[in-house]
Amino acid sequence: MSKRLALHGYVSAKKLQEKKEEKELEHCTFSPQINPYSEQLASNELERYIDKTIRPVPEGLLERSEDTTEESHPATWTGVKCSTTRHYRRRRWPTPSRCNTKRR
Repeated sequence: MSKRLALHGYVSAKKLQEKKEEKELEHCTFSPQINPYSEQLASNELERYIDKTIRPVPEGLLERSEDTTEESHPATWTGVKCSTTRHYRRRRWPTPSRCNTKRR
């Protein structure tokens, strides 16, 4: 049993050593590819980033903004506006009950 454990320990140590060596090799082969970093490549990446984040406006959004004019559905627009403003005015600053009792 002890022999087996010792062997296992030796094997795992060997594997660890191999992993370390592989990592070092990877680092050696990987770094020269990064080092000659041309300006053209940098600008391309920046452009790609801009394309992904800033430039794209989803086509659905544009179509929706054109569609939702007051001409296409005037009734719903006015109805929503009226009801919301009335509700908003009613609930904006609720008067405390103290004032009401003083007035009466």
